[in-house]
Amino acid sequence: MLTPLPYPMGLLIQVAIYTVALLLAAGAGALLHRAWRGRILDWAPTCARCGFDLRVRSGDLPRECPECGRPLVGSVIAGPRRHSVGGMIAGILLLAIAISLVTGNLLGVPTRVNEWLLSRRTLMSIERPLRNEDPRAWRFATDRVRLGRAHSEEIGWLLDFVIDRARRNRQWMPSDEFLIGSLAASASAPEDLAARILDAVLELPGAVRLSASIDEVAPGRPVGIIAHANTVLQAIRVPVDLRITAVTLEDGTPLPLLVPDHTPEGDPVWRRMMNSTVVNAPSTSGEHSVRMRVLLRLGDPDSSLAVDADSTRPSNRGDDATPPGRGTIERAIEGAVTIRVGSRSP
Repeated sequence: MLTPLPYPMGLLIQVAIYTVALLLAAGAGALLHRAWRGRILDWAPTCARCGFDLRVRSGDLPRECPECGRPLVGSVIAGPRRHSVGGMIAGILLLAIAISLVTGNLLGVPTRVNEWLLSRRTLMSIERPLRNEDPRAWRFATDRVRLGRAHSEEIGWLLDFVIDRARRNRQWMPSDEFLIGSLAASASAPEDLAARILDAVLELPGAVRLSASIDEVAPGRPVGIIAHANTVLQAIRVPVDLRITAVTLEDGTPLPLLVPDHTPEGDPVWRRMMNSTVVNAPSTSGEHSVRMRVLLRLGDPDSSLAVDADSTRPSNRGDDATPPGRGTIERAIEGAVTIRVGSRSP
């Protein structure tokens, strides 16, 4: 059972609670009524209002009660009676239980009990709902990590699970970026988290998306080429630097970079998820496949503390500052983009 409860399960629990409460309340009412009437001690005729014993009257019963004056037609009962104290106590207890069930349901006690039960479980115990893409299971796992309630073993297992799921699906799911950000912000995050996520990103399609700035360009005219890194890398919370280092034609002819390493002014280096350059288009018309070499670097290149180049410690502060002592992880990526060269300028 996962929190929050699914709507059908929550509705079923509420209906069951209200049904039990109604039955208990009905039973309590019957007990109280019977206990209040009491047990008949003698079958002597008695006034229903005041309990006056009419046996002392000789002959036929009078029309009215000598004690309270109430007409006795239809008001004579067998008596006297004794109230049942035990029955009244039992009825009050049943009524209290019914009221407690209704009050607890209104205050969300089933959900809180469910949350408590889940707090006793590990993330590994909900592997099946996670594999079945149950959104409640993923929400529970993300909240456990985000609130700092997951220990290092659970975080390591969840990181392996997320990477394995992305490799099976050949893509990153929308929830992965937020979950990886929560893992990176955790105090128990693995030291090789950045390197493992980077390698997993490079194994899948779309690690770096390449595109031309315009659909068609005149021969020999400048054209911009843009590279976008997968946004999952930004969730690692380490500096990201993307650079286009070389552009060549299919035959290997290099295209000089007219505006190398062009990054929007004021863009922090740790957010450099995009890079663009300008080259001259081929001189012949048609579609040309242009090969590109992109350098993707994670970490702070100006760090004063040297760390292992194959691992990067993620930030636990959650702010935009770049802490010192990161080291760097570099990967070279090759890709292609199609440039359509026409007879006239667009």
